[in-house]
Amino acid sequence: MGFLNPFILLGLALASVPIIIHLLYRRRFLRVDWAPMKYLKLTMRSNRRRLRLEQLLLLLLRTMIIVMLVMAVARPTVQATGAGSWLAGGNRVSRIVVIDDSLSMGYQADGPPAFKRAVEATQTLVATLGSQDSVTLLRTSAPADPLVRDVHLDDDKPLLDALGSLKVSHTASDWPRTLKALDPYLDSATFPIREITIVTDLRKHGWNAEVTELAKAWADDRVAVRIVNVGASETDNVSLDAMDQETPIALVGAPVTLRIKVRNHTAATISDAQATLTVDEQTNTLKLPDLPAGEVTEVTHSITLREPGQHRVRLDLSKDRLDEDNTRWLTIDVRDKLSIMLVDGEPSAEPFQSETDFLLLAFSVGRVPWHVTRVIDAEWMANTYEAPDVLVLANVADAGTRRKQLEKLVREGTGLMVFPGPLVDPESYNRSMVAGETELLPGTLGQTIDEPVTGVVVEALPDSPLTLLADVAPEALARVQTKRVLDVKVPDDQNQTVRVLARWNDPQQRPAILERRVGRGKVLMWTVTADKQWSDWPIDPTYVLAVREAALSIARRSEHVAGVVAGQPLSLTVSSDETPTRPTVTTPDGDAPVPVTVEGTQLRHADTARAGIYAMNWQTPTGADAVRLFHVNPDKAESDLEPIDRNELLGLFAPVDVGIVDYTGTAVSLSGQGKEIWRTLAMALMTMVMVETVFAWWVGRER
Repeated sequence: MGFLNPFILLGLALASVPIIIHLLYRRRFLRVDWAPMKYLKLTMRSNRRRLRLEQLLLLLLRTMIIVMLVMAVARPTVQATGAGSWLAGGNRVSRIVVIDDSLSMGYQADGPPAFKRAVEATQTLVATLGSQDSVTLLRTSAPADPLVRDVHLDDDKPLLDALGSLKVSHTASDWPRTLKALDPYLDSATFPIREITIVTDLRKHGWNAEVTELAKAWADDRVAVRIVNVGASETDNVSLDAMDQETPIALVGAPVTLRIKVRNHTAATISDAQATLTVDEQTNTLKLPDLPAGEVTEVTHSITLREPGQHRVRLDLSKDRLDEDNTRWLTIDVRDKLSIMLVDGEPSAEPFQSETDFLLLAFSVGRVPWHVTRVIDAEWMANTYEAPDVLVLANVADAGTRRKQLEKLVREGTGLMVFPGPLVDPESYNRSMVAGETELLPGTLGQTIDEPVTGVVVEALPDSPLTLLADVAPEALARVQTKRVLDVKVPDDQNQTVRVLARWNDPQQRPAILERRVGRGKVLMWTVTADKQWSDWPIDPTYVLAVREAALSIARRSEHVAGVVAGQPLSLTVSSDETPTRPTVTTPDGDAPVPVTVEGTQLRHADTARAGIYAMNWQTPTGADAVRLFHVNPDKAESDLEPIDRNELLGLFAPVDVGIVDYTGTAVSLSGQGKEIWRTLAMALMTMVMVETVFAWWVGRER
């Protein structure tokens, strides 16, 4: 037995008052000998036992009335089983039931999937609730949007029907966030007895020590917690962990490389595995290599898209016990061209004598739609041009007059490549593009160094513009010869915004190519000229690969972020002069379009629990229809099916005494967490008062 108001029990001391009064009352009488009393002694002896018994019963009744009154105010609770169930009677409880609908709940062992078992268990729980209990029912994917909140289930059919229509989500479980979201429901609970029931598969992901802080607060508030386990002990699973667009920018007619990651979380190697790749409406079979047990296998595959615009890509693995993580989606935005502007600081009418001739050749080979514009530095200084995807300054003497425009372009996403040359004034560049308010270059320019160097070494860096160049045989880069380089000093406090991508093969390992991130754009600084004045690199085949891949990597990206993980919101920013009208989003389930939240020039949609392709639609001020596609993928963390140790889980909830029940497919009881019996005590108190009144009259009557 427990008490909700234990401090009231101090009032039990009042139970001694009737006893004290009884004892004092006895001491008020004095013995006085009176002759006629001897005739009464015989009568008193015969009635003494009856009178003493009546007085003791009356004293006991009055004492018990005080005890019952204090106990009722202290609000005791008992286990609602056996005699406790009879004592508890019809006391009411505020119940919060949490259904785990994370991706791992789709796992199917020998029986139905865990989520179906969770729905069945919850339906069983709901059916056993008392009609006077208040119920809050919610899912882990949307704890702020309960199915019902603090209601009495006089008619539970609508709720049972709603439970039957639920689907497993593709989100990851985050138990601290989910349990923290229960606080408002606990604070506003109708009844003081509060119970939380969690229906889950007991997978380890999502549980951490943050739960303990919440449990401590619940223990202080006497909140009861139970967990219903509907999961299986098996963990075998093959999952599609990723499908990403490796080619930075997709162009019409150019190959786009997809990087695919498949995880084999089983005890045996899988051979002859296949996947189904669907691009728009065209489906092909993709043969996978052997998948070693317990490892992640990377696969690359190239596709070529012939039309500009957004394209849908879907990859499916063969079905297994957890189908929810066997599919990935991707939206690819294909451009009809890539615009590059070359600013030539030393033009010439002779073939391959202009500063940008070799760059023009590199960007013109093949059938890839590179749209190259070449201007001399004087024209570029005097005129205003539309922002290109990539801007190249080659041996431009002084760009100081355009420094603010350059910074604005780069911050908004334009890629900038800078090549030195004999006309470049290092001090002027340092003043305008390194020091002061405008900091574009990744280092301070020094003097030219006339020392022959043979070979260039590409640094192994993640997300480097020279990634493909690093895959070239070292012998190919080792034959590059330079006779002069520009010394560039990298700042000592360089951070993630500044990197050296390649170095010359000299004792000092001077930088060959440097990178700086500025806003949404990147700046690449080369330390040799773009022509043959300082090196023979422009006539080496690796030069074409280097400048093309560098330009493609730093080119302006779309502001539209097309991909998110299930559970993250979709967001799209439109230009201020394109105020959208009637924006909606179409979900992967194919339901009717859902209205989109508009915040200024930003369109947002928060409900992405299901993976797939989402289409955001609206009308422009001119009445034209606009659409942007998003791909939402399952959270790969949920593919790890390692179960959590029960003792570890109980430790996370300490000091709350948590009960873990395994659902067997039959029944789950919500009783046993304690019920109040103050109503029972109140009825007993009223009865005792009535009995005491009648008995006191009976004892005090004239006889």
